[in-house]
Parts: sequence; C-alpha cells; structure tokens
Amino acid sequence: MEKALYGLSGIFIGFILSSFKEWWILKFKRKKEAEFLSVHVSFLLERFIEECAEIVEDDGLYHGQYNQEGCRQAHAKEPSLNLKSLDVDWKSLPSGLMYRILDLPNEIYKANKRISSVEEHVASPPDYEEIFEERQYAYAKLGLLAIKYVDELRDLGSLRKRGRNKHNPEKTLIDKRNEIESNIQLRESNKYQRGRLDK
Repeated sequence: MEKALYGLSGIFIGFILSSFKEWWILKFKRKKEAEFLSVHVSFLLERFIEECAEIVEDDGLYHGQYNQEGCRQAHAKEPSLNLKSLDVDWKSLPSGLMYRILDLPNEIYKANKRISSVEEHVASPPDYEEIFEERQYAYAKLGLLAIKYVDELRDLGSLRKRGRNKHNPEKTLIDKRNEIESNIQLRESNKYQRGRLDK
C-alpha cells in the first residue's frame, strides 16, 4: 500500500513538473512573440508617423510658390499602413491594444473620407485652405495616435524608448493640432459673436 502511494505521488509530482515546464515554455514563447511583434509593428508605425508629419508640414506651396494654375497643390502623399504585410502573431498582444492598432487603417479611411467631403463640398480655389486644414488636422491626430501605440508596444516589448533627434515629428504633430484647434475655436467664437450682433 505504501509503495502504491509513493508511486502515485511520483506520478503526480511528475505531472505537476511537466505541466509547469510546458507553462513556462509557453509563457517564454509568448513573451518572445510579443517582443518580435513590438519591434516590427513599431517600425511600421514610426514610418507612418513620419509620413503624417510630412502631410502636416505640407501647406500646398512648393518653395513658397503656387502651382502653374496659381493654386495650392498637395505634395505629400497620404500615408499607407499595411499591417497585413507583417508576419506576426497578433494574439500575443493584449486584446485592447491589438484592437486599437488593427483599427488604425479604419481610422485612416474615415479621415480620408472627411478630407474628400471637405474637398467636394467646402473648399474653393485658389488656396483650398479648408482641405489643407482638414488634411493636416486629421493626420496630426492619426500620427499622435500612432505615437501612443508605439509607446505602448515599446513598454510591452521591454524596448527602450527611441530618442528624439532634432527632427521631432511628435512636436510637429502636436503644434499643428493645437494651432488648428485654436483656429477652429476662434472661428466658432467669431461666428457666435456675429450671430449675436445680427439679432
């Protein structure tokens, strides 16, 4: 009877050790997959952030000059973000972060729809100010969103924060977003004041 108990105890302890070993290997593998994903997705998002900063800096002039027709013309291309091109295990991310990152192309689509609507219904030559403002504002917000996700990915993957050099896209995006929000508030305030004076 005693031998049987020792035998069962040995089997039980072996089972626990084996299960612990499998759990540990799986945990280590998931950590490595999350680090791998963090690096690759961060690189892709950082390129997207740079492209957003290019749009934010695009005022439609080429070296301060209008185009041949005397109008402003966009020079920076809309950024593309092809997350499907990455061969990574998205399930290694926390579900909230995974959802927000994978939803970013949808946010880009919605921003481009708003820009197109302004172009079609609001803006007029030669300056097309409304298009450039909407375009700069939308991509400033998208770029800042991407910066937030990169920071979360770097924390998750235990990666060091990237140092900011002289060219700081985050500052460019923040400054333009704040400038446009101030302009919008000023216009709304002026519209409100004119409405009160007309009464």
